[in-house]
Amino acid sequence: MWKISSELAKNWNFKEKLFVPTNIDIECPNKDCKRSLVNISLTWNLIDSYTLLSRCTCANCKKDSRFFLLNYPKDGKPESRQDSQIFLFPKPDSKTTFMEGVAEISESFVTIYSQAQEAEGLALTELVGVGYRKALEFLIKDYLINKSPEKEEEIKKMMLSKCISEFVDNPNIKKCATMAAWLGNDETHYVRTWPEHDLQDLKTLIELTQHWIAMEVITSKYEKEMKKQEK
Repeated sequence: MWKISSELAKNWNFKEKLFVPTNIDIECPNKDCKRSLVNISLTWNLIDSYTLLSRCTCANCKKDSRFFLLNYPKDGKPESRQDSQIFLFPKPDSKTTFMEGVAEISESFVTIYSQAQEAEGLALTELVGVGYRKALEFLIKDYLINKSPEKEEEIKKMMLSKCISEFVDNPNIKKCATMAAWLGNDETHYVRTWPEHDLQDLKTLIELTQHWIAMEVITSKYEKEMKKQEK
């Protein structure tokens, strides 16, 4: 199953004595279809006192999808929906796209980040942040080793924060990676230092770090190619 944002649940109404969304604004989980399912009306059935089930069929590809609504609200108050969780089965056929050059620098980053996303989709909330934090460390260390292979052993053994402060020269990478490391550490510690920031902020900062690394790699690639042609 795959957790989807409750914000995608639309048109909450009382139906058959249940307060439920009548539509969900997502694409068909079939990768070869991707038609929107938002126009399909949902009918919910009670499984137990905490869970509702709805089935629908994509009008385009005829594939079936099932939605599970957990902790469904018992009244029509908007605040009652906050504890609701919606899961989709089957899981969408999706693959994360990484920027050019990133996979070549750190295959481990791609693997770990993708697994963290899988955990997020399965609502394994206590594990997700740890996974993204690990992905960040592999990205930074592999990036630095790629630039300075003679320092590989030193970089491998060094704390992430020290690697960033001592070896990262690019100011954009340094700033974004430093802040991402702060939030990543929050995901592994008992007390949060940055309670006003959450997992989405961590992911944004990792995306920015990845972006600046990719920009550097692509720029370097073109510099080398143009120098060859000059000669």
